[in-house]
Amino acid sequence: MHEQDRDAIFTYPDQTENRSHLMAFSGSHWLSDSDRLSGTVYLRRTRTATLNGDGNDEYEDEYEEWEDDGFLAGEGPETGVLNRTRTSQRAYGLALQWSRHAGAHQFAFGLSHDNTRASFHQSEQGGELTDKRGILATEAEDPANSLLGRTRTSSLYATDTWSLTDALQLTGSLRYNRTRVVNTDRMGDDLNGDFTYRKLNPALGFAWQLQPAVTLYGGYSQGNRAPTPIELGCADPENPCSLPNAMAADPFLEQVVTRTLEFGVRGQLASGTEWNVTAFRSLNHDDLLFVGTGGSKGYFTNFGRTRRQGIELGLAGEQGPVDWRVDYTYLHATLQSSACILAENNSTEGEGGCPDDEIYISRGDYLPGLPKHNLKLGLDWNLNDRLRIGTTVLAYSEQYVRGNENNRHQSNDEVEGSGTLPGYAVVNLSADYRFARDWTLFGRVDNLFDKRYATSGALAENPFVGAGNAFETDPEEWRHEQFIAPGAPRAGWLGVRYVWDAL
Repeated sequence: MHEQDRDAIFTYPDQTENRSHLMAFSGSHWLSDSDRLSGTVYLRRTRTATLNGDGNDEYEDEYEEWEDDGFLAGEGPETGVLNRTRTSQRAYGLALQWSRHAGAHQFAFGLSHDNTRASFHQSEQGGELTDKRGILATEAEDPANSLLGRTRTSSLYATDTWSLTDALQLTGSLRYNRTRVVNTDRMGDDLNGDFTYRKLNPALGFAWQLQPAVTLYGGYSQGNRAPTPIELGCADPENPCSLPNAMAADPFLEQVVTRTLEFGVRGQLASGTEWNVTAFRSLNHDDLLFVGTGGSKGYFTNFGRTRRQGIELGLAGEQGPVDWRVDYTYLHATLQSSACILAENNSTEGEGGCPDDEIYISRGDYLPGLPKHNLKLGLDWNLNDRLRIGTTVLAYSEQYVRGNENNRHQSNDEVEGSGTLPGYAVVNLSADYRFARDWTLFGRVDNLFDKRYATSGALAENPFVGAGNAFETDPEEWRHEQFIAPGAPRAGWLGVRYVWDAL
């Protein structure tokens, strides 16, 4: 379908409307020459409404029942459905910090509290797929889910930066997080849940100025993240969710704990060129993995361990009126546990002792959706005090698609698609022209050469296999194929910026 028409859409409508309001206030006050009090309060409200035309996820089971009845149960199951969601979120919070300078020590003590309330409604309306893959509603709209989720996180922390010498600083910190997630099912009690997560996270780091222009740094840190109401509400393999927000009766999920080790060197050359080299390793315990079950459905589950490690390199400098920068990241992101997970569209499903429709993933398999190589080049040319022209090049290597978590999928007569997406590079262009003291005309073009690429993909089932991509009523004839999400085409912006009290 993508090769025939790059502007095609699999099924429609596909609409999302977002509204967001944010208000924040920050302030600080020196209590004395060595004591400072600072704080922040915020209020955020967001509203999201979606309307999606999808294939009927129950079609295969309904078709089998209809077929078993000898094709006598009417005209057959409905082929499509309109899914509507409405999400209203309100979040507010505050943070307070007291910092104190005492000789060779700089202390900081703080607390924060964040409160989020999310109201979610979902409805379904049965219908039929049209010849152009739209949905013609034939049934009344029925409620599917109505959930109220509340998340409250309170934190206390303390840090100390200790200057052992003028060239060596040591920083240690502790942070205690307590998160409570409460789900209330407005249509019953299947989704009701009350979960509390607690964690004390330490961190230790140092910065050592070996020479005036060379600094060695490193550190160890631990962090944690509690599951969101949506993740807790979509964790049952027997009741997968329609992305992004549908809910079903689900088990408890553990919080994710990340431990990170980092070492690096940064400095400046005689020419003024700045450079840095950093090596890092992060290990996630009880990482949350989204497992696709076909189409747009799936569920969240805790999956043992995952690891992300690599190297970051950076260079930045000036040459006359030209500013330039180069950043490169090598990322090796792998699964560190073994399991059987659902992936019915992978060519290796059922192998390795796993049941049919599941694949065996083992330690060392690379995580989907994460390219190994990431390169960013930037160049800004300051023609004069008023005009600046800039360009950036973003380049990424190939990546595995979702459903190929074992990295062993191969295209064959039954399953099409390589299981990977090729790498790509995109060129962006920008310009600023200051035509008055406080006024600037700016422009930006993304994907200057209209590069055709894909940012993500998945192995899934395609029911449009007839002539002209028509819907195939017999599920036995559906094809296992690779789906892709095409990257954004060339786009441009033009605007005017005004700055008060510009210098």
